Amino acid sequence: MKKQKSVFFLCISLAVLLAFFGFFIRQQPRWIFRQNKAALEAVIAEYEQTGTFSVPELPGIKTANVWGTDPFIVEFCTGGFGLAPASVYRGFYYSQNGKPAAFQNGPQTLVPTKDGWEWSGPGDNGGTTQHLEGSWFLFQAHF
Repeated sequence: MKKQKSVFFLCISLAVLLAFFGFFIRQQPRWIFRQNKAALEAVIAEYEQTGTFSVPELPGIKTANVWGTDPFIVEFCTGGFGLAPASVYRGFYYSQNGKPAAFQNGPQTLVPTKDGWEWSGPGDNGGTTQHLEGSWFLFQAHF
């Protein structure tokens, strides 16, 4: 009887762990980008051709904005947490010129790191960006 309870508990624990892991992976910007890549590229193509910015409702994308004009970036925020003044935002963006940019295409200088680039602003504001593929980049910003 003890052995059956142990096996049952182990199976339930494993199922909960796998469900949590699956949920966590689906919330990651890289996974969200890959799942929506064709639709995202269509959004970018339409914006570059017509100047019209319209994003269909896509799983995992909370907000989308265009920042700057020449070059512009199109930022897709996939999540964040915290309350001001301690907040973190993460997502990915398309860079018109294929170069990395600070959060919201800000003027902060990007400093190369082992995994990509980082930027810092006033106080403890800062963030990181990493190349994803082509003209696409991941970002995380904290304030």
